[in-house]
Amino acid sequence: MYHSLWWRDLKYLDKGEGDCAKDWFVNKLAREVGNGKETLLWVDPWLEGKSLKGLYPDLFRKAGNKNDKVGDLSTSQNGGLFWNGSWEVSLDTEEARKEEELKDKIQSFSLRDNVRDRWKWFKNDYSVKEAYCAIMKEITNVRIEDRELAAAWSKLVPLKVSTLVWRIWQNRIPSRDNLVSIGILVASQNSCPYGCGSEENVSHIFFECLLAWIAWSEVLRWLDFISVSHNSAVQNFVQFAGLSSGGRVIIERFCVIWFACIWVIWKRRNEKIFRNSENSSSVCLEDIEMLSWRWLRANIKGFSYSLNQWISNPKICLGWRGGTMT
Repeated sequence: MYHSLWWRDLKYLDKGEGDCAKDWFVNKLAREVGNGKETLLWVDPWLEGKSLKGLYPDLFRKAGNKNDKVGDLSTSQNGGLFWNGSWEVSLDTEEARKEEELKDKIQSFSLRDNVRDRWKWFKNDYSVKEAYCAIMKEITNVRIEDRELAAAWSKLVPLKVSTLVWRIWQNRIPSRDNLVSIGILVASQNSCPYGCGSEENVSHIFFECLLAWIAWSEVLRWLDFISVSHNSAVQNFVQFAGLSSGGRVIIERFCVIWFACIWVIWKRRNEKIFRNSENSSSVCLEDIEMLSWRWLRANIKGFSYSLNQWISNPKICLGWRGGTMT
């Protein structure tokens, strides 16, 4: 049976719960004006991807034409729009300056008589990937709780692995963006060693780079899960731990796989930089399976499953019975 955090998480988006604002989707839409007959002058985001109400809130409060459409504006001799708005109350000096600024902005804007207005995604055509990236960018300034930091120090994994995770969660690893920030590298050297063209930071190394993304996908497939993974290291750990839905002991054992994935991705990245070695997602999964099995065998009394048993059915080895943890 597949378990998907994606569908569970979607339920909360429209409620505005967590770090993602309720109107995250609306904020990524803009109005592409054709003839202007279906676009609200003040409310719809048609000018520079924003609404006049948002750009000029003081003018909106005094506007007498709040329900007008863009197509209701007059057209100047050069084909641009001519501001002919009315005011319920006289404008003060600062507001009059903003009105002139508004006039300058719209006079270069031309209507297209035979084209209907339409909604447009903020980046070209809409795609699920673009929407997901937009959600992730909404989630910022995640506060790391002491209990989450404590979870890095698992007794089931080597100390060097826990130390790495603890440093990752506080953005204290020698990623290229951090090396640029302290002057060891120059800005032009802050790029992914795999040549994808993206800047290298913690999120990119462990979750966004193609090799990392494939590694996590392979791990989830191995565990018989479907999930869209978080690109924040702490939140990704919390998300992964939540897949187990078991007690504390079982969750701790289950998360050994997460630690192994992080360790393998980091080692592969370093081998690419310092040895220019080629990496494959299949090798990454094999290493993750092997490491997690070794750590569990070494640190859990009574964990006597063979490597083949572990690879074939990790849930049974962890105590998973009937689709749930016991």
